[in-house]
Amino acid sequence: MDDMVDDFNKQIFNFLVHKMGTSPELAKPGAHLLILSRHIERLADHATNIAEDVIFMVDARLVSHAKKLGITED
Repeated sequence: MDDMVDDFNKQIFNFLVHKMGTSPELAKPGAHLLILSRHIERLADHATNIAEDVIFMVDARLVSHAKKLGITED
């Protein structure tokens, strides 16, 4: 689901940049929301990394490498 969070972050970024461009009074709160959105995206990245480490520790499987190589589990 990390990819979904990445997509949401991109959508939020584009939306906020558009809003800040059309309404200058929204620049400051929009900037705060951009930073918040980025932090949430990074949190999702960290959660994914932790989950992959746990899977490796419990099952000795390298999930992150399998995803990068396009290997699916049976």
